[in-house]
Amino acid sequence: MDSAIETLRVEFEKACAELSFIEAKVESEFTRKFELERHAPLNPYKALTRLKKLKQTLQALKAENDQIMTAKQEFIRDTDAQLAANNELLLRLQMQAGIQPDLEVQNRLEYYNSISEAWREDMINYQGTKY
Repeated sequence: MDSAIETLRVEFEKACAELSFIEAKVESEFTRKFELERHAPLNPYKALTRLKKLKQTLQALKAENDQIMTAKQEFIRDTDAQLAANNELLLRLQMQAGIQPDLEVQNRLEYYNSISEAWREDMINYQGTKY
């Protein structure tokens, strides 16, 4: 069993070496052909290499964006819960002290709630258009 695995490993290493050789040869041929001809539009090999790098960068940026959006969602959820609890406590304390609730505080809370709702809608839209 071990010899079969070792044979398979050696075959994969040979195939990898052959592919690396072919890649180097193709790169050298494209470089020689397209860099000698000054009027050649673009080296396709270099364009392909650049495209692969851009795809990798894009995937990394998408993953980072997902993390940021998740953190924003958690922050909004935690902030909403904390503000609701604080507002309830404030109203209870004001009632116990016989103080009228401050309308400006309530207006600001409503304004925050509208912003928070817009963020929730953005999150729903973001999750709906996920790649």
